Amino acid sequence: MDALSALRHDQQPAPPILDLLRSFGIGDPNILHALAGRLPAPADIDDPTRAARTVLGQWFVRLLDRPDVDAEDAFLLGRAVFVGLGGSVRWPRALLAEDAPDELCAKLRQSLPLPCPTAAQTVMVIQPLDAPAPLAGVAAWFRGRPRPARPA
Repeated sequence: MDALSALRHDQQPAPPILDLLRSFGIGDPNILHALAGRLPAPADIDDPTRAARTVLGQWFVRLLDRPDVDAEDAFLLGRAVFVGLGGSVRWPRALLAEDAPDELCAKLRQSLPLPCPTAAQTVMVIQPLDAPAPLAGVAAWFRGRPRPARPA
């Protein structure tokens, strides 16, 4: 019997954990319960959903080979790319696997958006807040124009 096809009846996962796993596009209850079994037990943690996001984020950090990304950002990026690639159909059992398929790793790394460059510290150029001279006449015209009367 496949480990993922057997449901654990002794401990049911919390509904928020199942909802989190469903956000990856996985709908099969057997796979959902098997994946939930790989996450921290809800009884041991104050916020099981946050702990699950952290575990999934750390898994994506390893899978993407991006130690510079924190777990929360890796979770968001990884889930977006996983769903975008149709991972729930192509690799539903690979989520949280110790040795994920090479094809999944390669596709995730290729589809990952490039990081934004860090903002450089620059001095803002001093500019007047008044309208420039060519538009001054137009601005004055709009200011002096009478407003139409509203119907009663």
